[in-house]
Amino acid sequence: MAGTANSSDICVRTETLKVIGESEFLMPVKVTIDDKECTGCGICYNDECPDVFMEGDDGNSNIKQMYQKGGKFVGEVPDSLKNCVKNAEGACAASAIKVE
Repeated sequence: MAGTANSSDICVRTETLKVIGESEFLMPVKVTIDDKECTGCGICYNDECPDVFMEGDDGNSNIKQMYQKGGKFVGEVPDSLKNCVKNAEGACAASAIKVE
């Protein structure tokens, strides 16, 4: 009969929907550090978001290499770290961190 699905078709379609729902629609979050404004206080990499930020060779904040996109001051993080980087942005006394 046309249009009839068997149980394996339904299972495959359900699995496909789960994969798409969990990963395809999550957008990366862009993070930038203004290296001229950063004072190297460390609140972002020591306290607020050490998963994304690290102390650079000059003592100022850098984005960890795994998240860098075009240099140590520009990166993209998964949506799951959005709250982390937003907390760092809000806590930065120099307003050197921007999250988009």
